Amino acid sequence: MSDLNGNLASFGVRPVLELLADSHKSGELRLTSGSVVGRSLFYDGQITYATTAPDGDTVRELEKLLARPLAEDGSTIDDVLREQLTDVFHDLLQFETGTFDFVESGSQSGAEDQGFPVAAVLANADARIEEWRKIRSVVPSTTEPYRVVPELPSGTEEVVLDRPSWRLMAAVGAGGSVEDAAIALDHSQFRTAEMFAGLVRSSLLEPLGGWRPIESSHQVEELAPLEEPQLPKQFDGPPVSRLRPTTPAVTVSKEDLTREEMDEMIRNLGKGIFPNA
Repeated sequence: MSDLNGNLASFGVRPVLELLADSHKSGELRLTSGSVVGRSLFYDGQITYATTAPDGDTVRELEKLLARPLAEDGSTIDDVLREQLTDVFHDLLQFETGTFDFVESGSQSGAEDQGFPVAAVLANADARIEEWRKIRSVVPSTTEPYRVVPELPSGTEEVVLDRPSWRLMAAVGAGGSVEDAAIALDHSQFRTAEMFAGLVRSSLLEPLGGWRPIESSHQVEELAPLEEPQLPKQFDGPPVSRLRPTTPAVTVSKEDLTREEMDEMIRNLGKGIFPNA
């Protein structure tokens, strides 16, 4: 049974989080808006874990995450959790309607030392909103396919890529979106989109659909109809009467000719020799 619940339209996500922080609450908060569900764990008013996966055992998920080996790039568990919290609350702060339910609970099996202050999580999420805005100005959609450009930009003789960028370029290849690359590389969608945008700015990735027309706010003026051209006079003087043939036209019927004569006449016509009247 919920110890605290209400409507997000009248209360808001931030006040709910700040209330739990000020009250030093421990337990699980569920935020629901439409088909999206956010689950987050609190311990003594700090956030220890969060996810937007709709179902699951939140405490067990945190325990599995804490047991994972360190990443190859040297990221610590704090780095991983901070990144995940930032991504999740970037999404949850967009909720304008929905419901919240909080159920108090006790220990979270070693997660007590992994908590993050609510104020810091909200500040990171706000910064992430601005970072996404900049990314979307270059890569508007995370589902649109891109490809590696077939040739280097004009004036560029060589390009040096670090290992992550090379892996991303290889994952995109002849066609792939931000979401495709994030899954292939097992990276967060934000970090993948961030690298994606950098490669697009460097003209190393381009939309698979090719050239995009640039929308213009200028209206094209309607062209005036063309005037009928005035032909120049060839010469001045009295009109010249139409010339008439000096001999009547020759009319030949195939009934008047034999087959041999008809063939002979056709051959002559091909040579420019016409029958006399």
